[in-house]
Amino acid sequence: MITVLVPADWYLPGWKAGGALRSLAALVAHLRDEFAFRIVTRDHDWTERSPFPGVRPNEWTRVEGADVLYLPARATHPGTLLGILRADTYDVLYLHSLFSG
Repeated sequence: MITVLVPADWYLPGWKAGGALRSLAALVAHLRDEFAFRIVTRDHDWTERSPFPGVRPNEWTRVEGADVLYLPARATHPGTLLGILRADTYDVLYLHSLFSG
């Protein structure tokens, strides 16, 4: 199975980020049987400072067909992504948005 790494500002269970989050969730829902998605995202919703309840930061968690790594705010920088890229092998790096902050 092809492994796809997706860095994304926000993902489920978030909802406040709107369209980008929903389109990524739909992509995973439609293709999860053909691709192994690994999503790296923040541990909180857009405009929030508190982490999602029950989410374990810095630990891969299975969420609706994808493995998700929730990062606390202090860990959302390019060096973290580089470390994730070096720690495992991925077939595809999917940049869901070139304009993420």
